[in-house]
Amino acid sequence: MLKRILKWVGITVGALVVAVSLVAVVAYRRAMEKATHVWDVQPKAVVIPTDEESIAEGGRLFAARGCRNCHGPDAAGALILDVPALGTVYGANLTPAGVAASYRDVDWVRTVRHGIKPNGLPTQVMDSKEYQYLTDLDLGRIVAWLKARPPVEKQPPPLRIRAFAWVWHGLGWLDVTTADQIDHPRVHEHEVAPGAAPEFGAYVLRLQCMGCHGETLSGGKLSGAPGLPIPPNLTPDDETGLGKWTFAQFVTVMRTGTRPDGRVLNDFMPWDTYSAMSDDELTALWAALRAQPARKFGGR
Repeated sequence: MLKRILKWVGITVGALVVAVSLVAVVAYRRAMEKATHVWDVQPKAVVIPTDEESIAEGGRLFAARGCRNCHGPDAAGALILDVPALGTVYGANLTPAGVAASYRDVDWVRTVRHGIKPNGLPTQVMDSKEYQYLTDLDLGRIVAWLKARPPVEKQPPPLRIRAFAWVWHGLGWLDVTTADQIDHPRVHEHEVAPGAAPEFGAYVLRLQCMGCHGETLSGGKLSGAPGLPIPPNLTPDDETGLGKWTFAQFVTVMRTGTRPDGRVLNDFMPWDTYSAMSDDELTALWAALRAQPARKFGGR
């Protein structure tokens, strides 16, 4: 009897191993198809301003829109990910001495908004799925600031993405490339008038918050690497969201990373980057959040 049980256990385990291996192979191939697909996307270039005020604002936007988090304060690249099972990823050097040295203005648009490199291949580990919502004016100012940077002769190490990460990408659990998730024909707004109005806050929410907190902003578990923190509920629900928060508490979190109960936010939430947001931006964000319907946590 015991031998029979062990035999069937062995058969079952073997079948599971084969099944998992087949799924992994199919997922890896699907990921490689995505990574090697050549896209023919020819976007319109945006106007790149040259005046000092626009360039300075581009530097603030580079920080406030999250670019600094991956490319570093000098725009010469920074460590994004170093997980043995997934790989080691650095942001590119975007100064005139880096990868974008030969970029035309339209190449910036294609790379940032569409997640596609000048050679037609998709970018890897680039937040274009969110940055597709950048207005022409914001994108132009950021590019103007980058083009005005002094060259930094530092080349970050090449991306090392492990097979395990590619398998997860093929299964749809991890975004390595995002070109296939972007609405390439979409018509982009020239400007969303900056200010403290909730309409401007809605623009910032779409661009910088919904990627993690979800389309409904109610938070919930993210797909991806195990151990990722769970984004909280940002809707005005009294029990599970920000319903009982004050504007002052919200500003403190965004400026210092410290919650009303004294806890410090996980580093996964780039509050140190978003601390570069202006007072008007934070006011507009708060107004847009308060205008959301109250939802229970977890609906994303």
